[in-house]
Amino acid sequence: MAVFKDKTDKITNFIDECQTMGIRVLPPDINKSHAGFTVEPYSESDAPARGRRRAAKTQSNFDHAIRFGLGAIKGVGEAAVEAILKEREANGAFEDVFDFAARLQESGALNRATLEALIQAGAFESLHPNRAQLLNGLDAILSYAQSLARAKAMGQNSLFDGGGQDDIAVAKPALMLVDDLSTPEKLALERELLGVYLSDHPIRPYMRVLSGRATPIAQALEREGATLTIGGIIASVQTRVSKKTGAKMAILQVEDLTGAIRVTVFANTYEQYREAIQKDRVVLIKGKPQSSDFGNRNGEGGGTIEFRAEHIELVPEPTEVGDIPQVYIRLPYCRPEHLRQLRQVLERHAGEAVVRFEVPTNGHARVVEVPQRVAPTPEVLAILQRVLPNAQVAVMS
Repeated sequence: MAVFKDKTDKITNFIDECQTMGIRVLPPDINKSHAGFTVEPYSESDAPARGRRRAAKTQSNFDHAIRFGLGAIKGVGEAAVEAILKEREANGAFEDVFDFAARLQESGALNRATLEALIQAGAFESLHPNRAQLLNGLDAILSYAQSLARAKAMGQNSLFDGGGQDDIAVAKPALMLVDDLSTPEKLALERELLGVYLSDHPIRPYMRVLSGRATPIAQALEREGATLTIGGIIASVQTRVSKKTGAKMAILQVEDLTGAIRVTVFANTYEQYREAIQKDRVVLIKGKPQSSDFGNRNGEGGGTIEFRAEHIELVPEPTEVGDIPQVYIRLPYCRPEHLRQLRQVLERHAGEAVVRFEVPTNGHARVVEVPQRVAPTPEVLAILQRVLPNAQVAVMS
């Protein structure tokens, strides 16, 4: 993965594949990340605080995980990454954000934009869980580092007291207590700075609605010409104006848990549903997937499938969380082909339901929760029962 650190699409594909295989991908960490993606031993303490309960319940086939590289964070340059790694190698792990700022100030590699990007990407989460507090105190942190550097340069204490540089001290400022960023805000920053939603996906709370009404995007890409409905979050919006008529149309990037698709909204449809067409909105879109030469026009080689929108419906924000449904599968015996078949079904029918299956192990029943979630629809249950004919499949609340 290290060779693709500057290619967002390939990073996304790699991460999706890792998560499908049960391999955890950990967020960037100022004391653990290297320039590129690396493999490291995994423990539950590595999970973000907000996701630790979920991580504790999820069992993986691997005791190692992939750590996101500092060099893959947008806005963090190679020179800054090299300086961070060099300082960490020479003088050990950073104690807190003040220690980091002071030590990087001396190298000349610290600037406001780099520190802000590292904070927003969650690289200090293990030292300071409250990102909003660090962002609010950015000026104070940088001022502290500059003051300490000036004090060391002047040798204020050592000149008069006979002490060395280690005697120089500047009081760390107190950071104002503020509420942390919300989960949607953190996910939006992940997408902006890492190129992917890493810790969760913003449409997961909407899956109870989407799984019952929408075709997963991965399946829609394979059903060219069929009239169907897809659902997902609008990741980007580009508006264009016709030179002939002056009417506006839009090009959207829409994503769900299974993939992403380019959606074309022509002028009449755009005018009718323009209020719903906004970035980060969750929508249901009725239309047809059709071939496009968009890839050729952009030098990507080969045509692509785009979705021609006919009707767009805004999905209201969930008002009640409720209990998360579970799909429970009891297998009298488990063979490798069972796991392959199960994985294929889960990939094609992503949703909100937790999937647990019970398998016999050394004479005892073992319950395993897989990382993927599935749409708990009658259709999916029938498919599971068909590919696992000896299993007992049920939905539990």
